[in-house]
Amino acid sequence: MKRLLLFLLFLFASEAMAAAQTSRYGIPSSNGSGAVQLPTSTVAQLPTCDVSHAGNIRVVTDATTPTYNGALVGGGAVVVTVLCTGSAWKSM
Repeated sequence: MKRLLLFLLFLFASEAMAAAQTSRYGIPSSNGSGAVQLPTSTVAQLPTCDVSHAGNIRVVTDATTPTYNGALVGGGAVVVTVLCTGSAWKSM
């Protein structure tokens, strides 16, 4: 019984810590159904894509005619997932 309580405490603490970090760092979070919610922004609001952000994945809400692995242009109305390559944000 004691192990079960410790396990449940660990689960609740982990979820609370993840939720707290999401708002501070833009880390993906779970909506409770098991789905992952990626941070969203406009193209202009994306952080500078450099080596420190390489591999980051986000969702932009204003892409203009995105193509796979193509240059990212804002000002449109297309929602698309983007990846920081270490030098530029690319559509996925």
